[in-house]
Amino acid sequence: MTEREYSSQSAELLLAHELTAFCHSDSLSEEGLHEIIVHHNHNYLTPNNNESEYTFFLAACRNERVTTGIIQCLLEYFPDAAAAETPELFVPLHIACSNINVTPGIVQLLIDAHPDSVRRANNIGWTPLHHLCVNQNLGDADVFAILKLLVERYPDLVRRADNAGNLPIHVASIGGSPEFCSVLIEAYPGSERMS
Repeated sequence: MTEREYSSQSAELLLAHELTAFCHSDSLSEEGLHEIIVHHNHNYLTPNNNESEYTFFLAACRNERVTTGIIQCLLEYFPDAAAAETPELFVPLHIACSNINVTPGIVQLLIDAHPDSVRRANNIGWTPLHHLCVNQNLGDADVFAILKLLVERYPDLVRRADNAGNLPIHVASIGGSPEFCSVLIEAYPGSERMS
């Protein structure tokens, strides 16, 4: 490895480390992200599309302070981050759909950046819809808008069982609103009677 390659790799690691710490923090903000990226002259990360290089993006999707602007900022500089994957096969859309402050705008940005993420299942077979079904703290307007985005993109999501055989309606019935469950049943009639 040449000195220049070593220096570039060190700069990338430092940028990724600073972004990860900031995206985990209670101070996460769009302005703070811009400051870190500008400070590093946006030394582009050259990741291999896995969690270790894009841990900061996954942390931002998990952080309750996340906003559409934060995700848009990160995707502007790191468009491949939307395809990052954890060892458990979680992608950013899974994580965002579990966040109590996720918005339809955030979900739309993630879908636009990585359309295939809508149909991706993690290691237990959960799709982003399964994660949305257990996110009981979202307001009705947001949860229905996100449900619509997911199902319009991939209508068969309502029919996708996890590794234990649970459909999204089964997961939602544990604590989801009756209205949310009704929408899932309308999308897949008879699913409420399946076991």
